[in-house]
Amino acid sequence: MNQLHDTTELEIIESHLAKNRMDAATDHYTKSRSDLGYLLIERTGRNKDRLGRLATLFHRARHFRLVAECFDQLGDYPRSGQMYEKAGDPANAAEMYWRGKVFARAAICYEASGSYTKAGELWLRLRDKLKAGMAFERAGEIFRAGEALLGANRADRAIPLLQKVPPDDFNFRNACLLAARGLHQAQMSDLAIRRLDMGIRGDAIEEGNADLYLEQAIILMDQGQFHKAISPLEMLASWNFSYRDVAERLNTCKNTSKPAKPATQEPAKPKEDFDNRRVRAGIEILQRHPLLAGLSLPQIRTLYDSFDRQRVPEGAILIEANEPNNYLFVLIKGRASVRTASGVELTELGAGSWFGEMAMVDDALASAQVRAASPLALLAIKHDDFQYLLDTHPDMAIQFYRHFAAEMARRLRAANAKKD
Repeated sequence: MNQLHDTTELEIIESHLAKNRMDAATDHYTKSRSDLGYLLIERTGRNKDRLGRLATLFHRARHFRLVAECFDQLGDYPRSGQMYEKAGDPANAAEMYWRGKVFARAAICYEASGSYTKAGELWLRLRDKLKAGMAFERAGEIFRAGEALLGANRADRAIPLLQKVPPDDFNFRNACLLAARGLHQAQMSDLAIRRLDMGIRGDAIEEGNADLYLEQAIILMDQGQFHKAISPLEMLASWNFSYRDVAERLNTCKNTSKPAKPATQEPAKPKEDFDNRRVRAGIEILQRHPLLAGLSLPQIRTLYDSFDRQRVPEGAILIEANEPNNYLFVLIKGRASVRTASGVELTELGAGSWFGEMAMVDDALASAQVRAASPLALLAIKHDDFQYLLDTHPDMAIQFYRHFAAEMARRLRAANAKKD
């Protein structure tokens, strides 16, 4: 009998909805003693019009979970997520937002539901490392939290977390490496070396700890202790001579550590070899450039390590006039000619010059050609990669954009002066 009664009530409500009599449908639905919501949804057969009317009915009745169900079946996942939030169900709201690609709201709802790991992964996807680190910390994933917070330039919070990773944890070595980088950035380089020693534990060099040995050498080089950096670099070179830029760094250290010759002897002219000196030369050039004024040595090294090192033969075209350019270049050695599209030389660039930076602020085609007037040694980085570096290092970005604006103003004043 009850089933027959329910069927009659369902038909009455459906009849009101079909005739768009929302007030009557809402009144009959809210006064019913039976739980008719899910039955009404099931009887729509996923018909969009009927689901839409039902969603309005349920919203009027403040049955937000049922509204969310309707929007879910309609494929409107963001609105379904909103209704689940109104219903006090952040877990289902997060899933709906995720399906609707509203990732920031999904992350917030995952956090509200206690799913901190899922929230952290979404914040990483959104490149918000600070929020990711905080979510991972609440999830108890201390390595991932420390890694993300260090990437957000919050070494003050990252280092204690990374130091808590136990020695038997799979991520222990990586935690030591990241903690050391944070300590070095915080001008606590001696502690950084000790943390790397904890990760190495006297083990022979292998794939799993080679980065720790290299980081030791890099920190020692940053401190000007080139003679101490030779030992770990030689060990790395004997293990794998082609590992990263070990050979170049080793040559730099050996050349820098050589004792000065007696004053009675005429000093020999240094051999200009980019392979042997490019690490030191590249870092020194970046340090001297006005766009990077105010950056610390560890920040300069981070920037330098993001560039690709290239050799370019004489006559090669680096930027073509009236063509798109996607690279920023820093000239380390040699001369480059800047010419108009018709071939008229405008100027010549030497070591320390930057070019290609204007394409970072607009999508205009290159206004001039840049050609190698001699064999070149240079640094190159894609604009997208450089922008990502600045996005993930806000302190570096602030300094760069401040000096970039000043440089653009200087160029504008110089151009106006020429017109006058």
